[in-house]
Amino acid sequence: MLRRPIHATEELVRLSYLKDHALADIYLSEAIKMFGVSLVSIFETIYLFVVFKNLGVAFPAAAVFGFFSVFFLAFALLCPLGALFSSRFGFSKAALLSSPFLFLFFVCLLLLPKYPWLIAVALVAITIRASLFWPGFHLLFATATPAQNRGQALSGLVIISTVASVLGPAVGGIVIAQFGYAVLFAVVLPFVLASALPFVLVRDSDHKFKHSPGEMFRRIKNLRDWRSTLAFAASGAEDEANGRVWPLFLFLLAISFSSLGIIVSLGTALGVLTTWIFGKLSDRIDRIKILRFASAAASASWLVRAGVRTVLPAAFANMVYGVSRAAYNVPFLTTFYDRAATSPDPYAAIVFREIALNLGRAIFLGILAVVALATQDFRILLVITATLPLLLPLIRYWKP
Repeated sequence: MLRRPIHATEELVRLSYLKDHALADIYLSEAIKMFGVSLVSIFETIYLFVVFKNLGVAFPAAAVFGFFSVFFLAFALLCPLGALFSSRFGFSKAALLSSPFLFLFFVCLLLLPKYPWLIAVALVAITIRASLFWPGFHLLFATATPAQNRGQALSGLVIISTVASVLGPAVGGIVIAQFGYAVLFAVVLPFVLASALPFVLVRDSDHKFKHSPGEMFRRIKNLRDWRSTLAFAASGAEDEANGRVWPLFLFLLAISFSSLGIIVSLGTALGVLTTWIFGKLSDRIDRIKILRFASAAASASWLVRAGVRTVLPAAFANMVYGVSRAAYNVPFLTTFYDRAATSPDPYAAIVFREIALNLGRAIFLGILAVVALATQDFRILLVITATLPLLLPLIRYWKP
């Protein structure tokens, strides 16, 4: 059952209603979290690459991809258990409990050069955090937004998150260049802890998750759902390519931290306007048509990215990708939330998506790890990624 209809603009302006309006809590939490995490997010992969290289790992890129592949596989396996916890004890408790684990993850990364064994602790911490937080978060958003305005509500969430994070990469790059990673992590940690506080005000959903992990994985294997499984898997894989392969590719081109941060910030800023436009369009015209066009543009932009060698072409390619990504992301996610919210079992639909999404990430990063053992030319990785957005329109076959 959907909660009282909420308009994105109302939530943005009337913050005095935080206690009653779940969407405002989501916006506020994401703004806090994204500002802090964006300072370090694009440099996380580079940081691990440098740490592994300094520790004498022969193929540091393969080690980085392998680490995150294991994480997403573990997340996919534990996601149903996280949904059961959130369903039983409430999302607000799950969100609060998950926050210290994200804090612990960043602390482990900070101490990793001195204590390499903390890589295992970091893996466990980030897996627990993701399993506790994301299933309940997506259910909260699906049930807190009205169907007729869900595209605008989603674009509001994306815009607030983007605006909060638009300066993060640029500031983070400057901080690393001037003071190093230790200072950057020290700045990020308070935002990580504070981001969970708005969820204390959230009223938990009436929907309950009652399925075993075995039931959910049998759905993934069901041939009836293979096209939607592929769409979600491709979405997760492409997201990881953008967040891990692209920054590492730029780093290996010897582009400085400050320039790298500015490149990402420019693309992010341009995506804000695109998100706002397509948020309105996705509530008025056929979302699948928008998705087909935008996903084809995103695929082409990956090929453009593969050809860059210097800062200015990299900045241009990233802005082109930022626009096309924003254009496909809103209709894709709005379709997901619409169908999850109106399905007989919204929680099961959300967990299905989380499992498929993260299995896609795990398999894709595993493949990249193997490729990185054979070659240090990352252009081939970007070309491989160009095929992924073309699979996103398959979400039209999803019937949860």
